Amino acid sequence: MGRMNAAYNPSPWQVCTVTQVEEVKLLVRMLPIWWTNLMFSAVFAQVGTLFLNQGTTMDRHMGPNFEIPAASMPLFITATICVFLPLYDKFFVPFMRSLTGDVRGLTLLQRIGVGQILSTLSIAVAAIVEMRRLKVARANGALNSDQVPMSIFWLLPQYMLTGICEVFISVGQMEFFLDQAPDSMRSLGNALYLSTVAVGSFVSSLLVSIVTELTYDSNGGWIGNNLNQSHMDYFYWLLTILSFTNTVLFVWCARWYTYKSAAVRPMCAGTAMPGRPAMVINPV
Repeated sequence: MGRMNAAYNPSPWQVCTVTQVEEVKLLVRMLPIWWTNLMFSAVFAQVGTLFLNQGTTMDRHMGPNFEIPAASMPLFITATICVFLPLYDKFFVPFMRSLTGDVRGLTLLQRIGVGQILSTLSIAVAAIVEMRRLKVARANGALNSDQVPMSIFWLLPQYMLTGICEVFISVGQMEFFLDQAPDSMRSLGNALYLSTVAVGSFVSSLLVSIVTELTYDSNGGWIGNNLNQSHMDYFYWLLTILSFTNTVLFVWCARWYTYKSAAVRPMCAGTAMPGRPAMVINPV
């Protein structure tokens, strides 16, 4: 009798419902996308570390009596986001919508992909600026000086590119993980998004430790105490290569990714666009 009852009342640890199986499959499909977003966070971690170190060695004067703190430069990232985000929604989305027919202009993964390309470009620009800084230091005999006669505003392009990159990739990541997580696990989707920042920062620290250990010499290696005698530009180029490789892997994973649902949704409040149907099949 007891065996019959066990057969009719199976343990939930031994038998899963179809819904539970599908939810696990959704999470497994998201993992390659999560994995290929870690490199962006590793690159972004340089904003509060090596970018800051760059700034402290440069001329920070604004006028004869005021010196801008190097730690205030990330303000330009925030300012770029505040300016570019409304422009993105006002102009970029309608323009891309007219080309792609997608409600968002770009799909979630396309938006993240554009952000990854911009992230690679930003760290490449940082490498070029660092090469310029070292050239100026050598030309002016400032290899042992605390400050190089080069304005800190040379760093603006890499900060602004990072801000534009945030508009694409960070917003795209948040929407993707929340939208694609199982309905009963939305909090897990938010956790996946936040974990990319945490794990990416750890990856950055690991890379810095490995590079410092492998390249150490009498001048301090690639990342020494005296940045004017080091080669931080080499480290930036390494990050550029890793970021580019990661972007290629992300594109490959995105091509094979299947969205959670393929719902039919209106283009814009049920109205048709010229030359296009009012309803389009779009998985995102």
